[in-house]
Amino acid sequence: MQQSPKLVTQSTSTSLSPDNLNKNQHPIVDMNIDRIRIEQTKDITISDRMKSVLIQPDHYPHEVVDDGVLYKRIHRTGGSVVQVPWLPTSLISDVLYLYHDHPMSGHLGITRTFHKVREQFFFPRMYEHIKKYIRSCTACTQFNVQRQKPPGLLQCEPPPDGVFEIMQMDFWKAPVRSSAGNLYVLIITDRLSKFVFARAVPSATGAAAAEMLLEDIILKHGSIRYLQSDQGTHFRNELLSAITNLTGCQQVFSIPYHPMSNGQVERFNSTFCGQLKKYCRDNLTEWDNYLSAVVWAYNSTIHATTRFIPYELAFNRRPLTPFVSTPPVVRLMKSHDYWEKATRFKSIAIQSARSNIQRQQNTSKTRYDQGRRNPTYEPGDLVWLKQINNRTKFDVRYHGPFVILERDTPVKYLIEHSEMGYRQWEHLNNLIPFYDRD
Repeated sequence: MQQSPKLVTQSTSTSLSPDNLNKNQHPIVDMNIDRIRIEQTKDITISDRMKSVLIQPDHYPHEVVDDGVLYKRIHRTGGSVVQVPWLPTSLISDVLYLYHDHPMSGHLGITRTFHKVREQFFFPRMYEHIKKYIRSCTACTQFNVQRQKPPGLLQCEPPPDGVFEIMQMDFWKAPVRSSAGNLYVLIITDRLSKFVFARAVPSATGAAAAEMLLEDIILKHGSIRYLQSDQGTHFRNELLSAITNLTGCQQVFSIPYHPMSNGQVERFNSTFCGQLKKYCRDNLTEWDNYLSAVVWAYNSTIHATTRFIPYELAFNRRPLTPFVSTPPVVRLMKSHDYWEKATRFKSIAIQSARSNIQRQQNTSKTRYDQGRRNPTYEPGDLVWLKQINNRTKFDVRYHGPFVILERDTPVKYLIEHSEMGYRQWEHLNNLIPFYDRD
């Protein structure tokens, strides 16, 4: 039988708290066999078991008392048997501290820490204790990479009933300022038809957003019901708010640092950027000269989701392209016949487009939700918040903790910093649970 050393070496380490970190010193944790012996006598469960082992050793083939210390016999792979001290409850936290927090233990994960501890000690429910200890480790939570999909299932908004009812707005910044002085493109997309409006502007301002919304949308196509955008000051301002209020439009703002909330316009940004590069690669400062043509190409071809041409859904007729010659004979329909045909087509097209959008949403949701956690937090729960901006490799990945104040949707929470007191809305993707260490 192989027997492990009875004397566990004394270890010293450096505290991870900011105060002690500057002093570069650590409280001494003494884990010699004499201390284990003393603490075992104070542990009622171990002392009672020790008495039973001494009285009836045949009934306890996996335990042995040697020199006043209770040991556990453990069979290892390969047939060897080792003998490790039975650790009293009072020393579990010290051992986990040494085998996880100590610089020579490296703040490693649950499995590695478990295998290291079980080589030297035994105590019931060891794996659960280690899992709970590491899960509540502040350093591991704040610095470790989350190697799993961000939590939260995909939330699908039903498509609108008609065109130009719900629109999304966003600014796209060009890599260089054009020769005409433009640096941004203001983009507005229709949620149902996918029709796109775009205008090159010198700066991303509230005035530019309000001007385009009024001149290109409201005065030409009528008021809209909802306008979705991010929470930038160029969209969240008194001027744009006044225009939307006067026209009966409700502004809806996406969750900060979560572009999926404004996904349709974000998707178009990546699409048209790739097209612009193909035409202005030899003269980058002329990119805005090709903007209208690229947008027209997008609006005049079949969209993969709706299976319709955006222009066709928006204006109830197919676009006339400059590449098709005009027929020599033009047939004119009676106005009443044309109206009936156009109305019938519009009803069928919108219904089909909505059905195609919902089908694509279901497909995307199935793919997105696969293998993804969907936790639910209640008011009063503590969470860590992902650090997104201005983070270097040595900075924390998560900060906090924050207190859950309100749950608006399955993925949108109002949180408050537990110490500094500021509040903000956050997406479930950016939250992980806070575990308190008893």
